[in-house]
Amino acid sequence: MHLDIDEAGDTEDIESSRSQIVWCSEALMPRLSINAIHIWMQEFAQVQFCPSWFNFLDHDEKARAKEYVTPELYERYVIAHFFVRKVLARYLNCSPEHVFLYRGRYGKPMLGNDQLSFSISHTDKRVLVAVSADSSIGIDAEEIGDIPEWELIARRWFSREELEWLFAQPDIPEAFLHCWVRREALLKAHGAGFELPFERIRMPTCSGCAQVLLAQEHFVIKNVNVHCAPAVAQWVCALAYRL
Repeated sequence: MHLDIDEAGDTEDIESSRSQIVWCSEALMPRLSINAIHIWMQEFAQVQFCPSWFNFLDHDEKARAKEYVTPELYERYVIAHFFVRKVLARYLNCSPEHVFLYRGRYGKPMLGNDQLSFSISHTDKRVLVAVSADSSIGIDAEEIGDIPEWELIARRWFSREELEWLFAQPDIPEAFLHCWVRREALLKAHGAGFELPFERIRMPTCSGCAQVLLAQEHFVIKNVNVHCAPAVAQWVCALAYRL
């Protein structure tokens, strides 16, 4: 499979191709326009878990939920997957129980129409859902914290350019997370996930906005300014979308 980078893309042109990233909430949900991406976030600590939410999950999700060995992990998973239905229901003008998802060839969850693209990411503390009306998207987030094996992972999977950038940063473990979420978001946007050779993806930059040619398709990848989110930023996040 061919993976390469289109380094000719102009950053300003790339930025303008998807000019609106909107953090949404119960009180703020503007119309989802073309060239806009909505991001929703829910802190797990702010949710009163409801056991009946399990019934909203599909067969595969229920099986996955039952694999979690602690109540806390089980509840986070159920909350996250109920939350994505709750978000999508607002765009579809229906109730969450009428949001039916299916999985693409590589397991990416999708709606049974071409009207919306969405992506979900959850950490130990929060779940995020990104929604677009006209582009395949991917979002990934990680909590900032100690990662004992960051160097082993980086040397196994990252490109030479990423490693050079990484080891030049003042806070290397946090910089590692910035690199990691960009890669994860890109694979989610493509839809094939780890079916693509993760170690052969070459990133032109590890920060800012960049255009990547992945498996013959052009994508934009950028770090999301989580300081714009309605919470104190103790995490990193990246967003990718198909041009």
